[in-house]
Amino acid sequence: MDNTIGKIGKGAFKKLPNLTQLFLSNNRLDNGNQLILNFGSHDQLQVLVMNNVNRFNYYGSFIQIFGEYPNLEILSLRENYAVDLEFAQETSFREYYFTYTTPMTPSQNWMPFPKLKILDLSENSITRTNFVQLLSNSLYFLDLHDNSLSELNLNEKGNKLFTLNLDKNKFNNIHQYNDGYNNGLSMADLKNLHYLSVSGNEINTIESDAFQSNNELLFLNLSSNRIRHLHPKTFANLQYLKTLDLSNNQLEVLQISINETEMSTLYISNNDIKNITSDTFMHMPKLIKLLMGKNKIDKIDVNTFVHLTTLEELDLSSNMLSSLPEGWTESLVSLKYLDLCNNEFTSLESLSLTNTLPLITVYLMNNSLEYLHVKYFENLPQNLTIDLIKLTIAKIAFTTTFFCWSTLCTTAQDVYFTTENYMDESLQPLCNDNISLNFSNAVISEIKRDFISSPVITCLNLTGNSIEKIGRGAFDRLPNLTQLFLSNNKLSSVRELLNFGGHDKLQVLIMNDASRYDYSTYYYTDNIQIFGKYPNLEILSLSNNYFNDLAFVQENPYMESHFTYMTSQNWMPFPKLKILDLSENIIATTNFVQLLSNSLYFLDLHGNLLNKLNLNEKGNKLFALNLDKNKFYNIQRQYGYGETLSMAGLKNLHYLSVSRNEINTIESDAFQNNNELLFLNLSSNRIRHLHPKTFANLQYLETLDLSINQLENVPHISNETEISILYVNNNNIKKLIPYTFMHMPKLMKLFMGKNKIDKIDVNTFAHLTVLEELDLSSNMLSSLPEGWTESLVSLKYLDLCNNEFTSLESLSLTNTLPLITVYLMNNSLEYLHVKYFENLPQNLTIDLIN
Repeated sequence: MDNTIGKIGKGAFKKLPNLTQLFLSNNRLDNGNQLILNFGSHDQLQVLVMNNVNRFNYYGSFIQIFGEYPNLEILSLRENYAVDLEFAQETSFREYYFTYTTPMTPSQNWMPFPKLKILDLSENSITRTNFVQLLSNSLYFLDLHDNSLSELNLNEKGNKLFTLNLDKNKFNNIHQYNDGYNNGLSMADLKNLHYLSVSGNEINTIESDAFQSNNELLFLNLSSNRIRHLHPKTFANLQYLKTLDLSNNQLEVLQISINETEMSTLYISNNDIKNITSDTFMHMPKLIKLLMGKNKIDKIDVNTFVHLTTLEELDLSSNMLSSLPEGWTESLVSLKYLDLCNNEFTSLESLSLTNTLPLITVYLMNNSLEYLHVKYFENLPQNLTIDLIKLTIAKIAFTTTFFCWSTLCTTAQDVYFTTENYMDESLQPLCNDNISLNFSNAVISEIKRDFISSPVITCLNLTGNSIEKIGRGAFDRLPNLTQLFLSNNKLSSVRELLNFGGHDKLQVLIMNDASRYDYSTYYYTDNIQIFGKYPNLEILSLSNNYFNDLAFVQENPYMESHFTYMTSQNWMPFPKLKILDLSENIIATTNFVQLLSNSLYFLDLHGNLLNKLNLNEKGNKLFALNLDKNKFYNIQRQYGYGETLSMAGLKNLHYLSVSRNEINTIESDAFQNNNELLFLNLSSNRIRHLHPKTFANLQYLETLDLSINQLENVPHISNETEISILYVNNNNIKKLIPYTFMHMPKLMKLFMGKNKIDKIDVNTFAHLTVLEELDLSSNMLSSLPEGWTESLVSLKYLDLCNNEFTSLESLSLTNTLPLITVYLMNNSLEYLHVKYFENLPQNLTIDLIN
């Protein structure tokens, strides 16, 4: 590959009888396409890649095939300016080889590639389809994008085809059967087709029964064509279709009838649609994303979206809308993002939104808004952001994703860590190499030794199958495999979860919910046994497999039973491991700690049965640790007896969550060596008392959560901290004494709701000059002292719901405060003196209802 080879002689590779992979791309063969495959047949070859090997890139001719390739599975001849493939034979009547073409007929049934599964002929000049006769009946993936095809009929050759890419060709119509008169794309016999893309062609006609035999389709891309009209029954049989792209066409009306469709994403942007009726989306109740930007829509019916209860993202940008009818969002109970940019709205009222919507963001850039009535904001969702300036989240541009060896493997969504935003994005697994294989949901029950053999495959996705057994050495013949996804399978034994053994190149291994049995219903549990080493593994996820621990084992080759035993040495099977997820299991012992690397960065152990943990030097570089939902009783610096979490060695820890445990004791020096902590969550425990020195050394701490405990006083912190968010709600706090928060001058959010506070001192908040949000709801307050807000010069939101106030005067507020909203729901207000409103901030909203 990447040489300047000008010629390859006949039989060049005959003396390599065991050759299975051959890469010849980016060379300069000077005898044209006819002799690209001049070297002849090969019995063992499985992968042949010859992209861009033709020196004369202006010359288009046939690629002639000499001989047979009985084991070839992957063939790529991309970017060679070929017009077709043909089988050639030789005659030796002269000194030079004269070649002629044998016309192939169905009766001969000759196939040079009987096992071919993946064929890439993209970016050529193919106009003819003789190559179809040379294909095998086991073809799985076919890429013909960027050619000059105007007709294609695969017949029985397409029976097992899973993915077909025909982007950027010359097709002008699609039909079920080729009638001999109307050329085009024939969909007959493509019964297993899941992914079809025919974008960037010249399609203007799609027969009503075109997809009648293709009911396995999940993804259909018809974008960037010339489609003006679609028969309502065109997609009627595609009950499993999830994504349909009709963007960049000339549609004026959208009328689609699909029975029981699974469609979740619909693109119809960049068309000529003017009206959206009440029955437009009637047959698409599972839509999650609907993009209708850049049309000519000037009116929407009140019942247009009546069935779309799962819709989360709606794009109506760049249309001609000036108002939306009252009640149009009644069924949109899941709507989060609404894009109305580049329309003709002049006020927020004309959007007809309600505060019951779960909206997060409405985009309103480039609308001629004339005014904003402050009062109307009370009718909007509480957490809504209205974006008037710039788009703060990138629109998801439509990209055709083909799950195959030649494109990106996008299975990283399988990796989910409960501790959100704790790890650097650079560590998140992205399977973005050149060679990938995706067998997700392919119903494979057993993987035997040497399952696949190829040095070019780097990513393998086997998620969502019914795999019950994986043989030892199953992936040994994939020496360059870096990402392996095996989640959601049915392995019969937790003990043998990693039975396939080590791997030298593997970097990402995801096996969440991979075992067959729910061991939470059994008394007997088992360990996951680790065979071999993974010297380059950086990310390992074994969540939700109901195992008790990890154990390294070796096999005794002298016994048929393969008796296993533990090694006593400080042996690390994962010397480069950075991210480890063992959450949602039933881990009760900690032998797994001995197997960890010293470079561990993120560790998720939430949802287990741990009552003791001591990471020691294994935690020196740990950045985030999640221990929620375990059985810890106390936290201390050094490891001791009993149910203890030891903080020793965790010098780099930034994020720690130990919520929903049974903690009742935290030693005063527990966090003495953890001065890098930014986030500490100790909520939902049984903490009654905290020593003043407990958090004294955490000078960088920004968020501290002590909610849902049994505290009777706000914890006193002896040194000044960087804490900006403090949760002490849901405790038993009764009094707030003077200068309670003296060492927290940077507090911006303070939550003290659901306590038993009945009195606040005038100097309680004396130092909180940057506090913006204060929650004192669900307490026993009936009045607040004069001058209590004197230092609260930044206060914007004050929640006093569910207290015992009887008048506004008892709040002791002044008009110098920058308050935006005071929440007073569920207080027994007896009267409202109008004159007192003169003493309140001018732009204040007092909420008495919501």
